[in-house]
Amino acid sequence: YSGKAKAIQEVGQKQYATTSADNREYVLGTMHVGPCVVFAGYDSRRRIGFLAHYDPSTYMKESLDLLVRDLVDVSSGTPEFECRLIGGWFKKENLIVRAIRNYFCANDELGLRIRITYEDLGGFPRQRSLALDTTTGIWYSYSLKCKPYEHRDLKASTRRSQSHGVAERVLKAKNIM
Repeated sequence: YSGKAKAIQEVGQKQYATTSADNREYVLGTMHVGPCVVFAGYDSRRRIGFLAHYDPSTYMKESLDLLVRDLVDVSSGTPEFECRLIGGWFKKENLIVRAIRNYFCANDELGLRIRITYEDLGGFPRQRSLALDTTTGIWYSYSLKCKPYEHRDLKASTRRSQSHGVAERVLKAKNIM
């Protein structure tokens, strides 16, 4: 990680945030992803990203409606996100993951495109973290003590792109139901 980011938007449990490469807070990060699931995406053409941290008590339809509304508002045209699903253990993530997949399969007129390209779900209980730098599209591990560390297994799937006039707008981490 280059260390250029002076401010990182930290997304807590039951929160989401969106940002773009043109914003002062162009890095999104979350930690303590265990039984929770993180749903995050990046549009390389527009250089905008989102990160949502869901737990089993989240009202998924309502929270996904809010996220989609904000993503459509922050972008011009039809954004196309390559997404990651990370977290969960002991099958607690199944309901969250199923809700996300069903939501986007059932709603093909949302004004955006979602493609899940990476998953790290379930397994032995462990805490995970994730950060996204929207200036480069590179995914990292994240810690409060340190700057994000490059997430090596995700680096190969990242791409660089030029800015396409995404208006500067930061949506602070919002609480979801």
